[in-house]
Amino acid sequence: MPKITDSRQHARAGLSFIVGAQPKTGKTFFAATGSDFFTTSKTLSDTYFLQFDPGGIRGLIEAGCTIPHLWDFSQAKEEDLVKELTAALDDVAKVGKDGALKLVVIDTISELAGRAEKHAQGITKGQDSWNHVAAIHQRLVHTLARYPIHKVYLTHWKENFQDDTAKKAAGVAGDSDIVIAVAGRGANAYLQSADVIGQLLKPPSGERIFKAHGGKGYQGGSRLECLGEREPADLAAIIEKINNKLLGNTPK
Repeated sequence: MPKITDSRQHARAGLSFIVGAQPKTGKTFFAATGSDFFTTSKTLSDTYFLQFDPGGIRGLIEAGCTIPHLWDFSQAKEEDLVKELTAALDDVAKVGKDGALKLVVIDTISELAGRAEKHAQGITKGQDSWNHVAAIHQRLVHTLARYPIHKVYLTHWKENFQDDTAKKAAGVAGDSDIVIAVAGRGANAYLQSADVIGQLLKPPSGERIFKAHGGKGYQGGSRLECLGEREPADLAAIIEKINNKLLGNTPK
C-alpha cells in the first residue's frame, strides 16, 4: 500500500477512517470525539451523521449531545435507498460548503450493506444485483472523497472474525487484520480510500483505545508512524497527530 505523503493538500482534503468494533463498544461515541465541540458545548454542529443503524446516536443524546446535522436512514424503505442517499449527500455538500463541517460519520457501512442488498434484490438478480450493491458503496465513497472534510466509516466485524495468520506470515501488510462486514467490491471501495483502518477496543477495565492497523499510511508492518501502538479513543487528538505529520508541524 502507498504511504501517506507529507502533503498539505492531502491534509486539507480530509482524512478517511474505517473504524471497526464489536457492537456496544462505543463506535459512534468515538466518532463524535472528532468534533471540536464534543468537550465544550456538546452541540456537534461541525459533524454530519448519516445514520443507518437504528438508534445509533441514542447514546450521544443520552450523554447530553445535540446533533444538528442528521440524516436518518433507519426507517427508510429499501426501494428508496438510492434516492435517500443522493439527497443526503447533497445535503452534506450544502451544509459544509462554507467550511461549516469538520467530519461526516457513516454509522454503519455494515448496516448500509444489508440495506443495499435488499434494495438490489428488489430490482435485479444474480451478478447484476451484486454490481448494483457495489455501485451504491462506490457512489458514497467517491462522492464524499470530493468534500474537504474527514470521513469516518464505522463498521461491525464479520461474524467469527479471526486474524489471517497466513497473510501475516507472508508479510502482507495492513488489511489482513481487518474483516469488515461489507462484501466484495463494496468493501474494496472503503479499504482503498482509507487513510487509517483501525479497531476500537474496550478492555474489561480501563478506557477505550484505538489501534491503527493499516490504510494508505501503513508503515512497514505495524501502523502509521505518527500513531502509538494504542491511542486513547480521542478522534480529534488522532486527527491532529496525523495532520501534524502531514503538514510538518511541531506538536503543541
